Amino acid sequence: MFATDSFKKLEAYLKPASFPSVARRRDRECPATGACFNMKEELNIIGKRPCHILKRSLVMKAETLLLSLALVVAFAIPADAAKLGDRAPVLQIDKWIKGRPVSLRTLKGRKVVVVEFWATWCSPCRASIPHLTEMQKKYRDQVVFVSITKENAGVVKPFVDKMGDKMDYIVATDNQDRTYKSYMTAYGQNGIPHAFIVDKKGNVVYHGHPMASKFENTLKAVISGKATSSAANEKQEQEAKLVARFNEYFKLAAKGTERAKMNTIGQELLAALSKSPSVLNKLAWDIETGKGLKYRDHTLALRAAKKACDLTYQKEPAVLDTYARVLFNMGRVSEAIRNQKKAVDISKPGSQRAQMEQVLKQYQSKAK
Repeated sequence: MFATDSFKKLEAYLKPASFPSVARRRDRECPATGACFNMKEELNIIGKRPCHILKRSLVMKAETLLLSLALVVAFAIPADAAKLGDRAPVLQIDKWIKGRPVSLRTLKGRKVVVVEFWATWCSPCRASIPHLTEMQKKYRDQVVFVSITKENAGVVKPFVDKMGDKMDYIVATDNQDRTYKSYMTAYGQNGIPHAFIVDKKGNVVYHGHPMASKFENTLKAVISGKATSSAANEKQEQEAKLVARFNEYFKLAAKGTERAKMNTIGQELLAALSKSPSVLNKLAWDIETGKGLKYRDHTLALRAAKKACDLTYQKEPAVLDTYARVLFNMGRVSEAIRNQKKAVDISKPGSQRAQMEQVLKQYQSKAK
């Protein structure tokens, strides 16, 4: 059995910003997570970490990212992923834009280091700059903040110069993405801003959004020497195990065999995700619409979708849409129509509502 909050990180990436009946736009800035993403990288890691889960092959925008739902579930954690407590990688810098050059080796034993990844085009990154400046001033005797971007110096320097004292910490550009890969990619991250805390021993003890309250709380604990990476490692392992079970379930569904084992895994997932409506919603949708599945457990999908509806008080169009889809596929057309109508009523005017209305008409046509 897994801890009920093991999928919190995954849930943040799956939070329904739209609804699952149409493909979702893949913008650089994710409204669900307050992070920015690089489209090229997202395309390269399909099946690992998309933010908006696209559930049909209807391309609405040029930036739409289409996710295959056949065998691989979102946010699969690589087996060789870096772990909290690992030695912090060397900073491989191309240009030091602001502040003096620093080395983790020379700072070891003397200072805590925050390594943050950002970009000038990323609005959440820009929004975090005053906060990072404030923290650098607040902890100037204990912490060194280093902000690294993959952009070239010709783009970054004018931006930093214009910011002046508002961006008052070390800024550098990456050397052929090497630092980004050794931190962000190694830890399975693709959203920015994202910051890593390196303790005085030179180990990575935390990573997350720099604006999150947990970030500064952890930083305080690291400064005081009270922080440990053991609890975070345990949670990371729980997440990895749970995601592995999620993947295993859909591999079995693709084969259509070992249904008893599928049922066992399904019950585990329902229990572990009992407080995660977004992931429950995805589980149900994947069962109903995932490509290449030879067996679809509609009963499991119904339980997951119903629980997601209850957790969101039937006020989330995406969840209601999924619930209606499950009901429709089970032949409970009148119930599907009723719930799809609710989804239409609470969806935002525009393309979202128009697409939901099309789905509703589809259901209504089958009732005649």
